[in-house]
Amino acid sequence: MHSSRNYLQKLKLLSVFFTFFVDNLSWAIVFPVFAPFFLDANHQIFSPETSVAFKTMILGIFLSVFPLAQFLGAPLIGEFADKNGRRKAFIYTLFCTSTGFFLSALGMQFDILWILFVGRFISGLFSGNLSICLAAVSDLSEDSSHRVKYFGYLAMTAGVSFILGAFIGGRFSDESLSPYFGPALPFWIGSIIGLVNLVFMCLFFQESFKKNPNIHFHFFDSMKNIRLALRTKKIKTVYSVYFLFIFSWNILMQFTHVVLVSQLKFSNSSLGNIVALFG
Repeated sequence: MHSSRNYLQKLKLLSVFFTFFVDNLSWAIVFPVFAPFFLDANHQIFSPETSVAFKTMILGIFLSVFPLAQFLGAPLIGEFADKNGRRKAFIYTLFCTSTGFFLSALGMQFDILWILFVGRFISGLFSGNLSICLAAVSDLSEDSSHRVKYFGYLAMTAGVSFILGAFIGGRFSDESLSPYFGPALPFWIGSIIGLVNLVFMCLFFQESFKKNPNIHFHFFDSMKNIRLALRTKKIKTVYSVYFLFIFSWNILMQFTHVVLVSQLKFSNSSLGNIVALFG
């Protein structure tokens, strides 16, 4: 009986780690794709006379859609997971994230910008399951020493999946390597992997948290949480430093690609290598 319980516990943890791996892989797989896609004149999302400055402005707006949606959705997903359980939250978010990748793939396949925007917004809105992974690992930890160890494993998983995702995204979006490759292919791959992850979660993850039906949803919790964090004396400095670090890192991460593509003519594969090096 004890060994059976340990086996089920390991399957639950494996499900969470697999979800964390797929989420970070899917996040990184698209990094080498966007700048070449928006700046390449062969794609018909812009008219031929559109300036590079206008394209990069639209690219900047586009890149902000995912984190904006994540900012709005993450607190709601966290409250949903506390109210209805981790398992149900995982299932819903994985399905919707896969749908977002599917719509993004359609938008890129047929050069339809608004579908691409909608797909990225949906993907961002339901990407809050990364925080559910952390919560589920905490639920499944026997004690604080195991919790620290499992969080370390999650950090390692994130690093490996980011590197692998960037490499895969760069290769499979590079049309010069194969006529079957293209900017939409990483999104098709992300959608399929998301569905595999969903099946895996349905089969092997059992509820790890006692539901709390008394929790109520508040759409503007993101704003309230930021205000609360900045008012907490012990940690507001840490949050401020972390904000500046992520802010500068994102500028470098997102817009280095524009320079590499427009000025140095980097291919998607080369961009994938650069992003993997970042990882």
